[in-house]
Amino acid sequence: MLVNDAIELFILYREAENLSPRTIRWYRDHLGVFLDWLPPSIVLTEVRSADIARYIAEQASSSRLPKALAPYTVRARYSTLRAFFNWAEESDEVGKPPSPIGYGRRKKVKPPRTGDPAKKFVPYEHYKRYVTIIQPTTWQAARDRLLGIILFWSGVRLQECTDLLVRDVDMKRELLLVREGKGRKARFVPFDGDVVRPALLDYLYMRPPWSGPELWIGQSNNSYRRLAPLQPEGIRQVLLRRCRQAGIPYYNPHAWRHAFGMWLINCGASMAAVSLAMGHSSVQVTEKVYAHMNTATIQREYAAAVAYIKQRGEGAPPLW
Repeated sequence: MLVNDAIELFILYREAENLSPRTIRWYRDHLGVFLDWLPPSIVLTEVRSADIARYIAEQASSSRLPKALAPYTVRARYSTLRAFFNWAEESDEVGKPPSPIGYGRRKKVKPPRTGDPAKKFVPYEHYKRYVTIIQPTTWQAARDRLLGIILFWSGVRLQECTDLLVRDVDMKRELLLVREGKGRKARFVPFDGDVVRPALLDYLYMRPPWSGPELWIGQSNNSYRRLAPLQPEGIRQVLLRRCRQAGIPYYNPHAWRHAFGMWLINCGASMAAVSLAMGHSSVQVTEKVYAHMNTATIQREYAAAVAYIKQRGEGAPPLW
């Protein structure tokens, strides 16, 4: 079977799993790059380990591409190939060819290293400046102010934020319902009602009449000034404009999400609680993302223990 036919069959089975359109597009885009890289009309069984290694090396090389790809993009290229070839090895329809990537310690093509870059996050001082500088004198300003508050105090992902409905904000229980998070998993996220409630009421009271259930709406820039649900790029543009107005660096939606995770951990929340609130697939993912916070916690507790020992003095009874 040709590689392009096998990829189409793989995508079909992923769609049958009812994966989100965004995930399907992710598979299609990354596998499409690999397909364009391969010689035309190549058969699946002709793909060798050296081909995979050469492809990943070229993706990671700034000298072979117009623009160097981010390490996590290269890792995504690798992950989609691994998922595809693992599926092919179990599929009777494509002949069960052995994966050219391999498995475990004997894996022929190992995943590219991504390093451990520091996560950018919104400091509390910059969050305060953002919400202080925006005076809710118009419905757009009230919306933009509420957006920063929701992102900082709930840690929702960009698409999760975009998909929010008015009824998803439960003011009575102070819970935010994420109806379809990553992996199509729903979850509740607590928020501070004292902060969210007045900002939400300002926005809903001031915004133009809107019959739809969406929380975020925007207005077109043409002469018709039509209202429509705000899209992810619209949210990015709001943050870009308002961060500039507040005189702070631009923080993308994920930086606001990291701020949520970091202040939770700093205030003593367990990794398990943070994992549930952020919608991570496991506690291990949370621990990996915020490993540097574990180090800070150890240092803080170590310093407290040292201070305690010093306070005991030389005349104190032995500690052990």
